Order: sequence, then C-alpha cells, then structure tokens
Amino acid sequence: RVLSFRDSFGQWDPKRQRPELWQLYQGSVRPGEHLRAFPLSDFTELDIWQYIRREHITLPSIYYAHERRVIERDGMLLAESEWVQPEGNEVIPNLMMAAVSAVGLVELLQAGAAGAMLALSASAPQGCYEAYAAFKDGDPALAAEKGARLAEADAAIRALGIAGVKYGCDWNGYFGGVPRLPRLPLDAEGRAVVERVLRGMRN
Repeated sequence: RVLSFRDSFGQWDPKRQRPELWQLYQGSVRPGEHLRAFPLSDFTELDIWQYIRREHITLPSIYYAHERRVIERDGMLLAESEWVQPEGNEVIPNLMMAAVSAVGLVELLQAGAAGAMLALSASAPQGCYEAYAAFKDGDPALAAEKGARLAEADAAIRALGIAGVKYGCDWNGYFGGVPRLPRLPLDAEGRAVVERVLRGMRN
C-alpha cells in the first residue's frame, strides 16, 4: 500500500484504507485526517536494483569485499573498533574476505585471504568448508583436489541463478524455498542438473 490514511489521533484503521487499483490513488482527506506516502511499498528487490542501475546510484562500500584490520581471539576474527582492541600479544593481520567462484579458491587463500564466500556455499557448505579446512591444515594438494570437485557444481548452479541456489539448498537438506517473482523455480531439467552435480557432496 502506497498511501496510508490516519485519523486525527494518528491512528491507522485498516477498514478505512482506500483500494489502490491499477495504480490509481485516492488522496482526499477529511478534516483532522492526514496521510503518509510510502512510494517504495510495491517495489520488488529487482525493482530497487534496476532503479539503482538506471539512476547510476553509487553503492556504499559496505556492499563490497575489502580489507580491514582484525583481531584473532579465541579462534575468532573480530573487527578492530573503538570497542574491540588488541590485548596482550594479539596480532592484527589485514583480513580480506572475497566473494568468488570455486575456481581459484586455493589460489586466493595462497595469496593471503583469510577466507572466501563461495557462490556454492549456500547449497553445499560442507563441501566448501572441506576445501578451506584442507588448506588451513597445510595440505594444499588436497585443498586443490576438493576445490576442483566443487568447480563443476559451482559453475552449473551459478548458471542457473538464484533458482539453482535455492533448489540446491532444498535438495541438500536446507531451506531454500522458491525464488521471488519475476524469477521462476527450476523446471525438471534444471532440477536434474542440480541433483547430478551435488550428489557427491550431499551433507
């Protein structure tokens, strides 16, 4: 709903809201009433991203992977801030997290990245973790082998888009659900592709 009508006390009564059919809005108010407008109420996520692209709006840097100083404490990486400061001999390395495909995962870790968020991680988190853990355990050959095993599944699911990721989650025992419109769920052929590439990585 774009227009929200309120009474003189600022209260919202669902029975007094006007229909908004075919994007026609009734904006008249009675004495003491007022209305609030929410122009983005009927925007989908896709509408918002298309608007950003059309208007050339600059995205905040928080949307992108970047380096930041972190503190390694009790097996966790904590971002340095005015509330979190190093204690004793704690080291502050630069952390780089990257969103990548499975291809090049080992090379990224060898370059010094503290971790990576794979496109496949939602559908097959255990398989992605095994490749990362093998590298951290000092076995880059095993990490490369496991990374290569992820490559086919990663390429196939990314080619199918959000619907492929969501069905991969469902098939692997997680909740993916159906994609939001205008995207459609996978057809039988697409589901068969996801099942084939994930069959060896089922958790």
